[in-house]
Amino acid sequence: DIKAGRKASQVDIAFYGEIWDNFQLALKNEGCAYWGKVYADLFANNFEIDEKALKRRIDVLPEKREQGAAAVAAFLEQLEKEQHEHLNESRLLILGDKGVGKTCLARRLQKLDAPMTAIKDSTAGVDTLLWYLDNAEMKVRIWDFAGHTVTHNVHQFFLSARCLYILVYDGRTDNIERLKYWLSQMKTYGGDSQAFILVNKRDEHKVRIPINSLREEYRIAGLYELNIDNEQEKLATFRQLVSEHITTNASWHNEIPKAYYLVKKELEDLFQEQNKDFIQKHEFTAIAAKHKVKKPAVLLGDLHDLGISLWYENMDTYNTMVLNPEWISKGVYRIINWASNAEEYSVSLSCFTKIFSGDFEERFPSNKYEFLFNLMKRYELAFEVADKQCDKDERRLVIPHLLPEDFKKKFLVFQKQIKTESLHISYQMTNSRLPIHSISRFIVRHHEQIADVAGKMYLWRFGVVLDNGKGSLALVRDMENRMDIWVKGETNTEFISEIRATLNEIFSSYKSEQPTLKYQIV
Repeated sequence: DIKAGRKASQVDIAFYGEIWDNFQLALKNEGCAYWGKVYADLFANNFEIDEKALKRRIDVLPEKREQGAAAVAAFLEQLEKEQHEHLNESRLLILGDKGVGKTCLARRLQKLDAPMTAIKDSTAGVDTLLWYLDNAEMKVRIWDFAGHTVTHNVHQFFLSARCLYILVYDGRTDNIERLKYWLSQMKTYGGDSQAFILVNKRDEHKVRIPINSLREEYRIAGLYELNIDNEQEKLATFRQLVSEHITTNASWHNEIPKAYYLVKKELEDLFQEQNKDFIQKHEFTAIAAKHKVKKPAVLLGDLHDLGISLWYENMDTYNTMVLNPEWISKGVYRIINWASNAEEYSVSLSCFTKIFSGDFEERFPSNKYEFLFNLMKRYELAFEVADKQCDKDERRLVIPHLLPEDFKKKFLVFQKQIKTESLHISYQMTNSRLPIHSISRFIVRHHEQIADVAGKMYLWRFGVVLDNGKGSLALVRDMENRMDIWVKGETNTEFISEIRATLNEIFSSYKSEQPTLKYQIV
Protein backbone atom coordinates (compact mmCIF):
# COMPACT_ATOMS: atom_id res chain seq x y z
CA ASP A 1 0.00 0.00 0.00
CA ILE A 2 2.80 2.41 0.92
CA LYS A 3 4.74 1.59 -2.26
CA ALA A 4 1.60 2.15 -4.32
CA GLY A 5 1.26 5.63 -2.83
CA ARG A 6 -2.24 5.06 -1.43
CA LYS A 7 -3.69 7.54 1.01
CA ALA A 8 -2.68 7.26 4.65
CA SER A 9 -6.23 6.34 5.66
CA GLN A 10 -5.81 3.11 3.73
CA VAL A 11 -2.63 2.27 5.66
CA ASP A 12 -3.98 1.82 9.14
CA ILE A 13 -3.13 -0.24 12.24
CA ALA A 14 -6.80 -1.21 12.48
CA PHE A 15 -6.38 -3.34 9.37
CA TYR A 16 -4.46 -5.90 11.46
CA GLY A 17 -7.04 -6.25 14.21
CA GLU A 18 -5.93 -8.33 17.17
CA ILE A 19 -2.84 -9.47 15.25
CA TRP A 20 -1.39 -6.03 16.02
CA ASP A 21 -2.17 -6.34 19.74
CA ASN A 22 -0.58 -9.81 19.86
CA PHE A 23 2.47 -8.45 18.02
CA GLN A 24 2.88 -5.60 20.52
CA LEU A 25 2.39 -7.94 23.48
CA ALA A 26 4.99 -10.38 22.12
CA LEU A 27 7.53 -7.56 21.75
CA LYS A 28 6.78 -6.33 25.27
CA ASN A 29 7.30 -9.83 26.70
CA GLU A 30 10.73 -9.92 25.02
CA GLY A 31 11.71 -6.58 26.56
CA CYS A 32 11.32 -4.94 23.16
CA ALA A 33 8.31 -2.64 23.68
CA TYR A 34 10.49 0.16 22.32
CA TRP A 35 10.49 -1.47 18.90
CA GLY A 36 6.71 -1.81 19.05
CA LYS A 37 6.48 1.94 19.60
CA VAL A 38 8.80 2.53 16.61
CA TYR A 39 6.34 0.67 14.36
CA ALA A 40 3.31 2.40 15.88
CA ASP A 41 4.93 5.81 15.31
CA LEU A 42 5.51 4.93 11.65
CA PHE A 43 1.77 4.45 11.18
CA ALA A 44 0.93 7.55 13.22
CA ASN A 45 3.28 9.67 11.08
CA ASN A 46 2.03 8.33 7.74
CA PHE A 47 5.35 6.55 7.28
CA GLU A 48 7.35 9.76 7.26
CA ILE A 49 10.74 8.66 8.59
CA ASP A 50 12.35 10.63 11.42
CA GLU A 51 15.85 10.60 9.94
CA LYS A 52 17.55 11.75 13.15
CA ALA A 53 15.94 8.92 15.15
CA LEU A 54 16.73 6.46 12.36
CA LYS A 55 20.39 7.47 12.38
CA ARG A 56 20.50 7.04 16.16
CA ARG A 57 19.20 3.49 15.80
CA ILE A 58 21.58 2.63 12.97
CA ASP A 59 24.60 4.08 14.80
CA VAL A 60 24.13 2.15 18.05
CA LEU A 61 27.50 0.88 19.22
CA PRO A 62 28.24 -2.60 17.77
CA GLU A 63 29.20 -3.74 21.28
CA LYS A 64 25.67 -2.87 22.42
CA ARG A 65 24.05 -4.48 19.35
CA GLU A 66 25.77 -7.76 20.14
CA GLN A 67 23.83 -7.84 23.44
CA GLY A 68 20.56 -8.27 21.54
CA ALA A 69 17.42 -6.34 20.59
CA ALA A 70 16.21 -5.90 24.18
CA ALA A 71 19.51 -4.36 25.31
CA VAL A 72 19.50 -2.00 22.33
CA ALA A 73 15.88 -1.06 23.08
CA ALA A 74 16.70 -0.16 26.68
CA PHE A 75 19.72 1.85 25.55
CA LEU A 76 17.76 3.80 22.90
CA GLU A 77 14.93 4.53 25.35
CA GLN A 78 17.49 5.97 27.73
CA LEU A 79 19.03 8.11 24.98
CA GLU A 80 15.63 9.52 24.00
CA LYS A 81 14.51 10.23 27.57
CA GLU A 82 17.75 11.75 28.87
CA GLN A 83 20.40 14.15 27.66
CA HIS A 84 23.18 12.57 25.65
CA GLU A 85 26.71 13.23 24.46
CA HIS A 86 28.74 12.04 21.50
CA LEU A 87 31.42 9.52 22.43
CA ASN A 88 33.87 10.85 19.81
CA GLU A 89 36.46 8.26 20.71
CA SER A 90 38.27 5.62 18.68
CA ARG A 91 40.93 2.97 19.11
CA LEU A 92 44.02 2.71 16.92
CA LEU A 93 45.96 -0.56 17.20
CA ILE A 94 49.53 -0.79 15.93
CA LEU A 95 50.83 -4.27 15.07
CA GLY A 96 54.03 -5.64 13.58
CA ASP A 97 57.16 -7.63 14.30
CA LYS A 98 59.75 -6.71 16.89
CA GLY A 99 61.92 -3.71 16.02
CA VAL A 100 59.99 -2.45 12.98
CA GLY A 101 59.31 1.00 14.50
CA LYS A 102 55.85 0.61 16.08
CA THR A 103 56.63 2.51 19.29
CA CYS A 104 58.28 5.39 17.42
CA LEU A 105 55.27 5.62 15.11
CA ALA A 106 52.86 5.65 18.06
CA ARG A 107 54.71 8.51 19.69
CA ARG A 108 54.98 10.48 16.46
CA LEU A 109 51.29 10.09 15.74
CA GLN A 110 50.62 11.58 19.15
CA LYS A 111 53.23 14.30 18.63
CA LEU A 112 54.90 14.69 15.24
CA ASP A 113 58.28 15.84 16.56
CA ALA A 114 58.55 13.22 19.33
CA PRO A 115 62.12 11.86 19.67
CA MET A 116 63.06 8.51 18.15
CA THR A 117 62.92 5.58 20.52
CA ALA A 118 65.95 3.57 21.65
CA ILE A 119 66.22 -0.22 21.85
CA LYS A 120 65.60 -0.04 25.60
CA ASP A 121 62.23 1.62 24.88
CA SER A 122 60.93 -1.46 23.06
CA THR A 123 57.38 -2.28 24.15
CA ALA A 124 57.22 -5.09 26.69
CA GLY A 125 53.51 -5.74 26.32
CA VAL A 126 51.06 -3.04 25.30
CA ASP A 127 51.67 0.68 25.66
CA THR A 128 48.75 3.08 25.41
CA LEU A 129 48.81 6.73 24.39
CA LEU A 130 46.12 9.37 23.95
CA TRP A 131 46.11 11.34 20.71
CA TYR A 132 43.86 14.39 20.57
CA LEU A 133 43.15 15.07 16.91
CA ASP A 134 43.78 18.56 15.57
CA ASN A 135 40.66 20.67 14.95
CA ALA A 136 38.33 17.93 16.15
CA GLU A 137 36.71 17.06 19.45
CA MET A 138 38.04 13.58 18.98
CA LYS A 139 40.22 11.39 21.14
CA VAL A 140 42.18 8.40 19.84
CA ARG A 141 43.45 5.68 22.14
CA ILE A 142 46.63 4.30 20.57
CA TRP A 143 47.54 0.74 21.54
CA ASP A 144 51.14 -0.14 20.69
CA PHE A 145 51.63 -3.93 20.82
CA ALA A 146 54.91 -5.71 21.48
CA GLY A 147 56.32 -7.67 18.56
CA HIS A 148 58.02 -10.38 20.64
CA THR A 149 56.69 -13.76 19.52
CA VAL A 150 56.12 -15.02 23.05
CA THR A 151 53.62 -12.21 23.71
CA HIS A 152 51.42 -12.75 20.65
CA ASN A 153 49.21 -15.20 22.52
CA VAL A 154 48.05 -12.36 24.76
CA HIS A 155 47.33 -9.90 21.95
CA GLN A 156 44.07 -11.65 21.08
CA PHE A 157 42.40 -10.33 24.24
CA PHE A 158 43.06 -6.70 23.35
CA LEU A 159 42.44 -6.82 19.59
CA SER A 160 38.82 -6.11 18.76
CA ALA A 161 36.31 -4.88 16.21
CA ARG A 162 35.46 -1.21 15.59
CA CYS A 163 39.14 -0.29 15.63
CA LEU A 164 41.55 1.07 13.05
CA TYR A 165 44.72 -0.99 12.63
CA ILE A 166 48.15 0.10 11.41
CA LEU A 167 50.44 -2.75 10.38
CA VAL A 168 54.08 -1.67 10.37
CA TYR A 169 56.24 -3.66 7.96
CA ASP A 170 60.05 -3.64 7.85
CA GLY A 171 61.11 -2.32 4.44
CA ARG A 172 64.40 -4.23 4.61
CA THR A 173 62.72 -7.62 4.34
CA ASP A 174 60.81 -9.53 1.68
CA ASN A 175 58.93 -11.76 4.10
CA ILE A 176 55.39 -11.11 2.94
CA GLU A 177 54.17 -14.00 5.13
CA ARG A 178 54.81 -11.87 8.21
CA LEU A 179 52.52 -9.19 6.84
CA LYS A 180 49.86 -11.80 6.12
CA TYR A 181 50.30 -13.10 9.66
CA TRP A 182 49.39 -9.73 11.14
CA LEU A 183 46.57 -9.16 8.66
CA SER A 184 45.20 -12.53 9.70
CA GLN A 185 45.36 -11.50 13.36
CA MET A 186 43.42 -8.34 12.53
CA LYS A 187 40.78 -10.25 10.56
CA THR A 188 40.36 -12.93 13.23
CA TYR A 189 39.75 -10.53 16.10
CA GLY A 190 38.88 -7.27 14.36
CA GLY A 191 36.17 -8.50 12.01
CA ASP A 192 35.42 -5.77 9.48
CA SER A 193 38.02 -3.36 10.86
CA GLN A 194 40.31 -1.72 8.32
CA ALA A 195 44.10 -1.46 8.25
CA PHE A 196 46.70 0.93 6.93
CA ILE A 197 49.89 -0.85 5.89
CA LEU A 198 52.92 1.32 6.61
CA VAL A 199 56.23 0.17 5.16
CA ASN A 200 59.05 1.60 7.29
CA LYS A 201 61.62 2.22 4.54
CA ARG A 202 65.12 2.13 6.06
CA ASP A 203 67.29 1.70 2.94
CA GLU A 204 67.02 1.72 -0.84
CA HIS A 205 65.57 -1.78 -0.98
CA LYS A 206 62.38 -1.75 -3.07
CA VAL A 207 59.52 -3.48 -1.31
CA ARG A 208 57.04 -5.34 -3.47
CA ILE A 209 53.70 -5.95 -1.77
CA PRO A 210 50.87 -7.65 -3.72
CA ILE A 211 48.36 -5.09 -2.50
CA ASN A 212 45.53 -6.03 -4.88
CA SER A 213 45.79 -9.70 -3.92
CA LEU A 214 45.78 -8.77 -0.24
CA ARG A 215 42.70 -6.60 -0.71
CA GLU A 216 40.81 -9.65 -1.95
CA GLU A 217 41.03 -11.14 1.52
CA TYR A 218 41.61 -8.23 3.90
CA ARG A 219 40.13 -4.75 4.38
CA ILE A 220 43.05 -2.43 3.61
CA ALA A 221 42.50 1.33 3.80
CA GLY A 222 45.82 2.18 2.18
CA LEU A 223 49.48 1.27 1.61
CA TYR A 224 52.17 3.84 2.45
CA GLU A 225 55.95 3.81 2.39
CA LEU A 226 58.19 6.18 4.35
CA ASN A 227 61.06 6.32 6.81
CA ILE A 228 59.55 6.92 10.25
CA ASP A 229 62.91 8.21 11.48
CA ASN A 230 63.70 11.05 9.08
CA GLU A 231 60.92 11.63 6.54
CA GLN A 232 58.86 13.95 8.71
CA GLU A 233 56.97 15.57 5.84
CA LYS A 234 55.72 12.21 4.56
CA LEU A 235 54.92 11.17 8.13
CA ALA A 236 52.87 14.36 8.60
CA THR A 237 50.87 13.48 5.45
CA PHE A 238 50.30 9.93 6.69
CA ARG A 239 49.29 11.27 10.10
CA GLN A 240 46.73 13.56 8.45
CA LEU A 241 45.31 10.69 6.39
CA VAL A 242 44.83 8.58 9.51
CA SER A 243 43.23 11.55 11.30
CA GLU A 244 40.78 12.15 8.44
CA HIS A 245 39.90 8.44 8.28
CA ILE A 246 38.97 8.51 11.97
CA THR A 247 37.09 11.82 12.02
CA THR A 248 34.96 10.93 8.97
CA ASN A 249 34.01 7.45 10.20
CA ALA A 250 30.53 7.48 11.74
CA SER A 251 31.20 4.44 13.93
CA TRP A 252 33.35 6.58 16.27
CA HIS A 253 30.85 9.38 16.82
CA ASN A 254 28.14 7.47 18.63
CA GLU A 255 25.72 8.93 21.15
CA ILE A 256 25.74 7.78 24.76
CA PRO A 257 23.61 8.94 27.71
CA LYS A 258 25.08 12.02 29.36
CA ALA A 259 25.21 10.24 32.73
CA TYR A 260 27.37 7.54 31.14
CA TYR A 261 29.60 10.20 29.63
CA LEU A 262 30.09 11.95 32.98
CA VAL A 263 30.96 8.69 34.74
CA LYS A 264 33.42 7.81 31.97
CA LYS A 265 35.04 11.24 32.25
CA GLU A 266 35.40 10.97 36.04
CA LEU A 267 36.98 7.51 35.73
CA GLU A 268 39.40 8.83 33.12
CA ASP A 269 40.34 11.70 35.43
CA LEU A 270 41.16 9.21 38.17
CA PHE A 271 43.36 7.32 35.72
CA GLN A 272 45.03 10.28 33.99
CA GLU A 273 45.23 12.87 36.78
CA GLN A 274 45.64 10.62 39.83
CA ASN A 275 47.48 7.76 38.06
CA LYS A 276 45.09 5.15 39.43
CA ASP A 277 45.20 1.81 37.63
CA PHE A 278 42.18 0.34 39.44
CA ILE A 279 39.49 1.16 41.96
CA GLN A 280 37.18 -0.88 44.15
CA LYS A 281 33.64 -1.61 43.00
CA HIS A 282 32.09 0.47 45.79
CA GLU A 283 34.03 3.51 44.52
CA PHE A 284 32.52 3.04 41.06
CA THR A 285 29.03 2.59 42.55
CA ALA A 286 29.41 5.91 44.38
CA ILE A 287 30.48 7.69 41.17
CA ALA A 288 27.55 6.15 39.25
CA ALA A 289 25.10 7.23 42.01
CA LYS A 290 26.55 10.75 41.94
CA HIS A 291 25.64 11.06 38.26
CA LYS A 292 22.26 9.33 38.75
CA VAL A 293 22.99 6.24 36.66
CA LYS A 294 19.96 3.99 37.09
CA LYS A 295 21.63 0.70 36.09
CA PRO A 296 25.30 0.79 37.16
CA ALA A 297 25.72 -2.93 36.37
CA VAL A 298 24.79 -2.29 32.72
CA LEU A 299 27.22 0.64 32.58
CA LEU A 300 29.99 -1.58 33.99
CA GLY A 301 29.46 -3.99 31.12
CA ASP A 302 29.33 -1.22 28.50
CA LEU A 303 32.57 0.36 29.70
CA HIS A 304 34.19 -3.09 29.60
CA ASP A 305 32.98 -3.73 26.05
CA LEU A 306 34.37 -0.38 24.92
CA GLY A 307 37.77 -1.16 26.45
CA ILE A 308 37.60 2.00 28.58
CA SER A 309 37.71 0.16 31.89
CA LEU A 310 37.57 -3.55 32.66
CA TRP A 311 35.31 -5.45 35.04
CA TYR A 312 35.04 -9.22 35.34
CA GLU A 313 31.65 -10.12 36.74
CA ASN A 314 32.47 -13.71 37.69
CA MET A 315 35.62 -12.47 39.45
CA ASP A 316 33.75 -9.99 41.64
CA THR A 317 35.12 -11.57 44.80
CA TYR A 318 38.26 -9.57 43.99
CA ASN A 319 36.16 -6.40 43.87
CA THR A 320 38.46 -4.81 41.30
CA MET A 321 37.54 -2.48 38.45
CA VAL A 322 40.53 -1.78 36.22
CA LEU A 323 40.68 1.81 34.96
CA ASN A 324 43.76 1.26 32.84
CA PRO A 325 43.64 -1.79 30.54
CA GLU A 326 47.39 -1.36 30.12
CA TRP A 327 47.80 -2.40 33.77
CA ILE A 328 46.37 -5.83 32.94
CA SER A 329 48.42 -6.22 29.77
CA LYS A 330 51.64 -5.22 31.54
CA GLY A 331 50.95 -7.65 34.37
CA VAL A 332 50.04 -10.58 32.14
CA TYR A 333 52.95 -9.94 29.75
CA ARG A 334 55.31 -9.70 32.71
CA ILE A 335 54.26 -13.15 33.96
CA ILE A 336 54.63 -14.76 30.53
CA ASN A 337 57.95 -13.06 29.73
CA TRP A 338 59.36 -14.04 33.13
CA ALA A 339 58.46 -17.71 32.57
CA SER A 340 59.78 -17.60 28.99
CA ASN A 341 63.11 -16.05 30.04
CA ALA A 342 63.44 -18.71 32.72
CA GLU A 343 62.77 -21.33 30.00
CA GLU A 344 59.79 -22.58 31.95
CA TYR A 345 56.25 -23.26 30.80
CA SER A 346 54.76 -22.98 34.27
CA VAL A 347 54.89 -20.52 37.13
CA SER A 348 53.70 -20.76 40.74
CA LEU A 349 51.75 -18.11 42.61
CA SER A 350 54.64 -17.76 45.06
CA CYS A 351 56.90 -16.67 42.16
CA PHE A 352 54.83 -13.51 41.70
CA THR A 353 56.88 -11.86 44.44
CA LYS A 354 59.97 -12.21 42.24
CA ILE A 355 58.11 -11.41 39.03
CA PHE A 356 56.81 -8.09 40.35
CA SER A 357 59.81 -7.05 42.40
CA GLY A 358 61.81 -3.85 41.95
CA ASP A 359 60.23 -1.30 39.63
CA PHE A 360 57.02 -3.35 39.41
CA GLU A 361 56.40 -3.71 43.14
CA GLU A 362 54.45 -0.51 43.68
CA ARG A 363 52.25 -0.85 40.61
CA PHE A 364 51.49 -4.54 41.20
CA PRO A 365 50.98 -4.95 44.97
CA SER A 366 50.80 -8.40 46.51
CA ASN A 367 47.05 -8.09 47.15
CA LYS A 368 46.55 -8.17 43.35
CA TYR A 369 48.57 -11.36 42.71
CA GLU A 370 45.52 -13.56 43.14
CA PHE A 371 43.56 -11.38 40.70
CA LEU A 372 46.26 -11.65 38.02
CA PHE A 373 46.66 -15.40 38.65
CA ASN A 374 42.96 -15.95 38.02
CA LEU A 375 42.93 -13.54 35.10
CA MET A 376 45.45 -15.77 33.31
CA LYS A 377 42.89 -18.58 33.60
CA ARG A 378 40.00 -16.30 32.63
CA TYR A 379 41.80 -15.32 29.41
CA GLU A 380 42.49 -19.04 28.70
CA LEU A 381 46.21 -18.35 28.71
CA ALA A 382 46.94 -20.96 31.37
CA PHE A 383 45.42 -23.66 33.53
CA GLU A 384 45.99 -24.34 37.20
CA VAL A 385 47.63 -27.44 38.69
CA ALA A 386 48.79 -28.30 42.17
CA ASP A 387 52.55 -28.63 42.54
CA LYS A 388 52.91 -32.08 44.12
CA GLN A 389 56.67 -31.67 44.53
CA CYS A 390 56.26 -29.12 47.31
CA ASP A 391 55.78 -30.04 50.97
CA LYS A 392 52.24 -28.78 50.58
CA ASP A 393 50.36 -28.44 47.34
CA GLU A 394 51.13 -25.06 45.78
CA ARG A 395 49.03 -23.38 43.11
CA ARG A 396 50.79 -23.28 39.76
CA LEU A 397 49.91 -22.09 36.25
CA VAL A 398 50.81 -24.08 33.15
CA ILE A 399 51.05 -21.85 30.05
CA PRO A 400 50.49 -24.04 26.94
CA HIS A 401 51.99 -21.48 24.57
CA LEU A 402 55.35 -21.87 26.35
CA LEU A 403 55.40 -25.68 26.10
CA PRO A 404 58.11 -27.34 23.95
CA GLU A 405 57.29 -27.10 20.25
CA ASP A 406 58.13 -30.75 19.56
CA PHE A 407 56.80 -33.96 21.08
CA LYS A 408 58.96 -36.72 22.56
CA LYS A 409 60.28 -39.35 20.14
CA LYS A 410 58.48 -42.18 21.95
CA PHE A 411 55.20 -40.44 21.15
CA LEU A 412 55.49 -41.56 17.51
CA VAL A 413 54.73 -45.15 18.53
CA PHE A 414 51.88 -44.08 20.79
CA GLN A 415 50.44 -41.84 18.04
CA LYS A 416 50.32 -44.77 15.62
CA GLN A 417 48.44 -46.83 18.19
CA ILE A 418 45.84 -44.16 18.95
CA LYS A 419 45.14 -43.54 15.24
CA THR A 420 44.36 -47.25 14.69
CA GLU A 421 40.61 -47.91 14.49
CA SER A 422 39.81 -44.38 15.61
CA LEU A 423 37.07 -41.92 14.75
CA HIS A 424 38.66 -39.01 12.91
CA ILE A 425 37.48 -35.45 12.23
CA SER A 426 39.38 -32.47 10.91
CA TYR A 427 38.76 -28.73 10.93
CA GLN A 428 40.37 -27.23 7.82
CA MET A 429 40.96 -23.70 6.55
CA THR A 430 40.83 -23.09 2.81
CA ASN A 431 43.46 -20.43 2.16
CA SER A 432 45.00 -19.62 5.54
CA ARG A 433 46.07 -21.20 8.78
CA LEU A 434 43.81 -21.69 11.76
CA PRO A 435 43.49 -18.74 14.11
CA ILE A 436 46.67 -18.94 16.17
CA HIS A 437 46.57 -20.29 19.69
CA SER A 438 43.30 -22.17 19.17
CA ILE A 439 45.06 -25.30 20.43
CA SER A 440 46.24 -23.45 23.55
CA ARG A 441 42.69 -22.44 24.40
CA PHE A 442 41.51 -26.00 23.77
CA ILE A 443 44.19 -27.42 26.07
CA VAL A 444 43.20 -24.98 28.83
CA ARG A 445 39.54 -25.98 28.56
CA HIS A 446 40.31 -29.73 28.66
CA HIS A 447 43.31 -29.70 30.98
CA GLU A 448 41.62 -31.96 33.54
CA GLN A 449 41.44 -34.71 30.90
CA ILE A 450 45.11 -34.60 29.84
CA ALA A 451 46.33 -38.19 29.76
CA ASP A 452 48.79 -39.14 32.49
CA VAL A 453 51.42 -41.58 31.28
CA ALA A 454 54.01 -42.65 33.87
CA GLY A 455 53.29 -39.54 35.92
CA LYS A 456 53.72 -37.12 33.01
CA MET A 457 51.15 -35.15 31.05
CA TYR A 458 50.99 -36.02 27.36
CA LEU A 459 51.06 -32.58 25.73
CA TRP A 460 53.24 -30.16 23.82
CA ARG A 461 52.70 -26.73 22.26
CA PHE A 462 50.76 -28.03 19.26
CA GLY A 463 49.01 -31.10 20.59
CA VAL A 464 47.57 -33.03 23.48
CA VAL A 465 46.33 -36.53 24.37
CA LEU A 466 43.16 -36.65 26.46
CA ASP A 467 41.60 -39.39 28.56
CA ASN A 468 37.89 -39.03 29.33
CA GLY A 469 38.04 -41.55 32.19
CA LYS A 470 35.43 -43.69 30.43
CA GLY A 471 37.70 -45.90 28.36
CA SER A 472 38.49 -43.50 25.51
CA LEU A 473 41.60 -41.59 24.45
CA ALA A 474 41.77 -38.62 22.08
CA LEU A 475 44.66 -37.07 20.16
CA VAL A 476 44.19 -33.41 19.15
CA ARG A 477 46.83 -31.74 16.95
CA ASP A 478 47.21 -28.29 15.42
CA MET A 479 48.62 -28.77 11.91
CA GLU A 480 48.73 -25.07 10.89
CA ASN A 481 45.85 -25.00 8.41
CA ARG A 482 43.84 -27.72 10.13
CA MET A 483 43.02 -29.29 13.48
CA ASP A 484 43.04 -33.10 13.51
CA ILE A 485 41.20 -35.14 16.13
CA TRP A 486 41.38 -38.93 16.56
CA VAL A 487 39.33 -40.71 19.23
CA LYS A 488 39.33 -44.40 20.09
CA GLY A 489 37.82 -46.48 22.86
CA GLU A 490 34.48 -47.59 24.26
CA THR A 491 32.92 -44.11 24.39
CA ASN A 492 34.55 -42.65 21.29
CA THR A 493 31.32 -41.19 19.85
CA GLU A 494 30.46 -39.39 23.08
CA PHE A 495 34.03 -38.12 23.52
CA ILE A 496 34.43 -36.83 19.96
CA SER A 497 31.12 -34.95 20.31
CA GLU A 498 32.39 -33.30 23.48
CA ILE A 499 35.64 -32.24 21.78
CA ARG A 500 33.79 -31.01 18.70
CA ALA A 501 31.50 -28.85 20.89
CA THR A 502 34.52 -27.19 22.49
CA LEU A 503 36.24 -26.49 19.17
CA ASN A 504 33.01 -25.16 17.64
CA GLU A 505 32.71 -22.73 20.53
CA ILE A 506 36.32 -21.58 20.20
CA PHE A 507 36.13 -21.10 16.44
CA SER A 508 32.78 -19.31 16.63
CA SER A 509 34.36 -16.71 18.95
CA TYR A 510 36.56 -15.52 16.08
CA LYS A 511 35.31 -12.89 13.64
CA SER A 512 37.11 -14.37 10.63
CA GLU A 513 35.99 -17.21 8.38
CA GLN A 514 35.20 -20.47 10.14
CA PRO A 515 37.12 -23.67 9.34
CA THR A 516 35.32 -26.46 7.51
CA LEU A 517 34.60 -29.59 9.52
CA LYS A 518 35.40 -32.83 7.68
CA TYR A 519 34.62 -36.37 8.80
CA GLN A 520 36.30 -39.65 8.06
CA ILE A 521 33.56 -42.26 7.65
CA VAL A 522 34.49 -45.60 9.21
